[in-house]
Amino acid sequence: MESNRLESNTARLLLRAEIGELLDDYSRCLDDGRLDEWPGFFLDDALYNILPRENFEENLFTSLLYLDSNAMRRDRVMCIRDVIIHQKVHSRHLVSGLQLIEATQDSISSVSNFAVMHSDSEGYSKLFATGEYRDRVRRVEGKLKFSERIVLLDSFTIDSQLVDPL
Repeated sequence: MESNRLESNTARLLLRAEIGELLDDYSRCLDDGRLDEWPGFFLDDALYNILPRENFEENLFTSLLYLDSNAMRRDRVMCIRDVIIHQKVHSRHLVSGLQLIEATQDSISSVSNFAVMHSDSEGYSKLFATGEYRDRVRRVEGKLKFSERIVLLDSFTIDSQLVDPL
């Protein structure tokens, strides 16, 4: 009995570390400005949805950004690069409080906290957004990818344009 629990705890810790590595790689990709790689973190038909926590809790699913395919994510990247006029900022994504909710043969659900800071070319830094990631991931060819990423913002508004992914 004790051996099974130990194996279960070890497997859970390894899975938690693997999810943590996915979150770190995702954050580093965005912080390094490698937007062309961003869609690769998702399954082709994965949902990426940014909405205020208040809307989510009231079942009002009005989103700030709703993308349900990699074609939409690639289009978003193209718009960020070529269409949207915005002030260039450097971002830092901080992720903490990772908690595994459920792990089945097919998918893993987790929640984690995030904070995103922006620094502009003039040297000013500010807290841009805080909230919670609600993720569902699947293993495809040995690699974890998001099948769903719900980004719940703690605030209903943010004080500048939502351009780059969170």
